[in-house]
Amino acid sequence: MGDVFIRHIELLGYEKRFFPSQHYVYMFLVKWNDLSEKVVYRRFTEIYEFHKALKEMFPIESGDINIENRIIPHLPAPKWFDGQRSTENRQGTLAEYCYALVNLPHKISRCLHVVSFFKVRHDDMNPVSDSQNKKPEVFLLPKDSKKNLADITGPIVLQTYRAIADYEKSSTSEMALKAGDMVDVVEKSENGWWFCQLKNKRGWVPAAYLEPMDGPDESEEQDPNYAGELYTVQKSYTAVEEDELTLKEGDTIEVIHKLLDGWWVVRKDETTGYYPAMYLQKAGEVNTSVKSELRNRGAPPRRSTIRNVKSIHRQGRKQISQETYRRNSRKYIQNHRKMQGNSQNKANVIIEKKEPENNKPKAQPAVPPRPSKDLILNRCTESTRSKILDITKVWGMGLNKDSQLGFQRSRRDQTKAYEYVLEPSPIPLPLEKPQQTRVLQVSCGRAHSLVLTDSEGVFTMGNNSFGQCGRKVVEDEIYRGYARSALYDRSSEILCVAFSLLGGRLVSSGSHLIHQLKEFDSEVVQVVCGQDHSLFRTKKGSVYACGWGADGQTGLGHYNITSVPTQLHGDIAGVNIIQVSSYGDCCLAVSDEGDVFGWGNSEYLQLASVTETTQVNVPRHLPFKIGKVKEAACGGTGNVVLTEEGNVFVWGYGILGKGPNLIETAVPEMIPPSLFGWTDSSPDIRVAHVRCGLSQFAALTNRGELFVWGKNLRGCLGTGRMEDQYFPWRVTVPGEVVDVACGVDHMVSMVKSFT
Repeated sequence: MGDVFIRHIELLGYEKRFFPSQHYVYMFLVKWNDLSEKVVYRRFTEIYEFHKALKEMFPIESGDINIENRIIPHLPAPKWFDGQRSTENRQGTLAEYCYALVNLPHKISRCLHVVSFFKVRHDDMNPVSDSQNKKPEVFLLPKDSKKNLADITGPIVLQTYRAIADYEKSSTSEMALKAGDMVDVVEKSENGWWFCQLKNKRGWVPAAYLEPMDGPDESEEQDPNYAGELYTVQKSYTAVEEDELTLKEGDTIEVIHKLLDGWWVVRKDETTGYYPAMYLQKAGEVNTSVKSELRNRGAPPRRSTIRNVKSIHRQGRKQISQETYRRNSRKYIQNHRKMQGNSQNKANVIIEKKEPENNKPKAQPAVPPRPSKDLILNRCTESTRSKILDITKVWGMGLNKDSQLGFQRSRRDQTKAYEYVLEPSPIPLPLEKPQQTRVLQVSCGRAHSLVLTDSEGVFTMGNNSFGQCGRKVVEDEIYRGYARSALYDRSSEILCVAFSLLGGRLVSSGSHLIHQLKEFDSEVVQVVCGQDHSLFRTKKGSVYACGWGADGQTGLGHYNITSVPTQLHGDIAGVNIIQVSSYGDCCLAVSDEGDVFGWGNSEYLQLASVTETTQVNVPRHLPFKIGKVKEAACGGTGNVVLTEEGNVFVWGYGILGKGPNLIETAVPEMIPPSLFGWTDSSPDIRVAHVRCGLSQFAALTNRGELFVWGKNLRGCLGTGRMEDQYFPWRVTVPGEVVDVACGVDHMVSMVKSFT
């Protein structure tokens, strides 16, 4: 790791830059161990990539192996479309992340990966700019959001605790307390000493003297781990209480419960008891200055030894008795030994199978084979036949933290659900006629999903914080929790789909609530999810919207949230709309006469042809002179339309497909048809469909060829290389491409085989 390390990282604010395209960077003041201070600039996408790499380097500390061991702080993934609002709102989270990062164990906080990421780069000193573009706009973090601490600065959120008794300090580094004092906890050390602040005083306080404000129990405390972690005793201790253990320096023990007051439950052979955490060191770790530190400070007092306790909570803190620890510990050890014995027996069986089997009788199945589907349909009752009929419509997989894939029940615990779904899994919908009803379309937003059926309307599921599911917003609604009673008859279960990112661990999450929408002027024929809003197009050509409206993306003439699908008016009033599109917070609509309408966010010139502001809250006709439009697609920063002649027009910000010299335009620019395969000898080739992702574009020709261009995040363009693509590039696909979907950093195509 070397001698260079970071003492502190402070978030100063962010910059809005305009070259090579509009984007945002965060400003950090990095304080080094040589007392130097440097300002560095980082995009949030860079920070998130750094965070993911850090987790891969330390899988135990990131909780990938056991979630209870996680100490690396959480960091939310970048949004599909990161505008100024999300950049500003993320500052608090980012400041907390940086504070937690530098306070991690030295093997993490001082590793080469951390040091290298925050070192000054050339573009930190000399940012790339263009004299023809505007100068960057600087937005500093408000001063009132920063805590005035001596050594720990930055906009951090401190937890408030209450002293339950008087405490007299025994050294200058400690802080005295009176019962009832309210302190802010700056640092929680696992040895039971917490660094706290009380008005202008700061110092170390025993955690046992503090209680949380919202209840007697500490929410951050881990559950017992009877598998145990190996530790080595660094300092001898003689038991004072009956439930403590006497150990000598050099003893090896197993820690089975880490408590925040610094007194851990340890196991020596089959005996358990409390032992000071600060006298222990994890097996295999290098011992540096631990022994000298232990001589300077003793173990913190235990809560059971504190007199004259005055708590504000009626109930006492939950505590597990040593008898329970011992009983559960013995039970775990016995089960573990049985499993080892069974594994050995299985190994022996495998060896026996290698012997000649000529004289052995054929093994008989323990369970009769399951009857075939045809046999059941021909010979069984109507009730049995209905249960095996294939009513699977579509499937879903990926992120499910807000139940956007419905309640995915755990196989191990029926009261819990999966937060990440690793395999395509069915999603039950409350359909009245599951055999007859067909699912026509599915659309997914940031954390909600829409399902369109042919005869039972629209079903919505997932996060409804802004009314995007078309139902009343419930304050503090829990989208993750233990299973409740079913909201529909399980005999009418049917399956549906949504798509998202992949992951995989079991937690208690899931909501059974799936909402049905039917109140429209006619049958809904298209559903579209934006980031946190929803659009519905009906057979009569009307458009309805609900959800987040801060950028005008609902098109209802205001910037509020809307929880009931409401019909849009403005310039589309009385117009027959044949297609709607949305991706982030910008929306486009196409009429049967080939006109284009837009509303929502215009921060990247998407609607600059009708407004000089960055928001439009009502549908406006976009006066493009490009011919009759048949299809439109919205991206994160750019838009694309396709005319009836097969011409492709782009506008907005980013890599738009006409080379590196075109990075922004408010007026649609046509991409030459020759870039999509049109030639004098092949005049019938033309683009049939266009699609947009966060920062990439795709076009399908009438010959089933796929062309892509834009930002090549993580190789999402499929060009076989990682460089961005400034002109349309034909992707080699072993078949005829029927359709393609563009995500944040990936693309999926539907292909028909040539054979």
